[in-house]
Amino acid sequence: MVQGFDYPMSNLRIAILVSDKDEHNAILDYVQRLPKNSRSGPPVQVLYREKDLGIERLDRKDDNVQRNRRRLLARLRNFLLYSTLRDEDFVFWIDSDMIEIPSDLMSRMARSGKDIITTPARFGPNGHFYDLNAWAGDRIKPNAEEQKTIEEGGIFVPRHAAVKFAHDLEGEFGHLDSVGGTVLFVRSEVHKEGAAFTTNYVIGSGWKHEGYDGIETEGLCYVAGFLGYECWGMPTAITIHSDK
Repeated sequence: MVQGFDYPMSNLRIAILVSDKDEHNAILDYVQRLPKNSRSGPPVQVLYREKDLGIERLDRKDDNVQRNRRRLLARLRNFLLYSTLRDEDFVFWIDSDMIEIPSDLMSRMARSGKDIITTPARFGPNGHFYDLNAWAGDRIKPNAEEQKTIEEGGIFVPRHAAVKFAHDLEGEFGHLDSVGGTVLFVRSEVHKEGAAFTTNYVIGSGWKHEGYDGIETEGLCYVAGFLGYECWGMPTAITIHSDK
């Protein structure tokens, strides 16, 4: 898919993070079996980082696993970022479940001059829009009882008050308060200056308790905003996520 992008392959490096040993070995085996004349393209670095919460794939969207699941995703993203980022102009994040990305998307994002950009993602070619972590607007704050539950380690599910998602925006680019991670463009200086993927709910947190919102990709925009950077969505650049 990446080799199909209309971006100079000589300017790219691919870094893949795998947290399953069998999949890691399968990737290495696949690369080694390729004919030598098929190994053209960007250099590929494969990292193995063993982290497993024991969450079944079908259960990964359950409310009671989101805190630990997204904390782990943030840790893995940051590990990959800090282990591989060198002097690149930008980082182009692709979720492992993505199956279709417009060939000109990377080039358009790079030319835009914008700091952080994401796109709407459909769940399968004809499915619903999948990545609802990309939004602009207001989220509901916990009431006093819910805040007490949070401070005691209980579950609070962030809820939308009045938001527009990436696919609701108009024009080529629209401003976002939060991004998802299915396809995500980040200028490297944004990462290098400290905007990474937050490993806890940073909004509403205290020294000794978790907050109620702003973890992982959503926290990226929260931190970047204080550094003077902005997040954007490209509503017409539809990408396709696997429906499996």
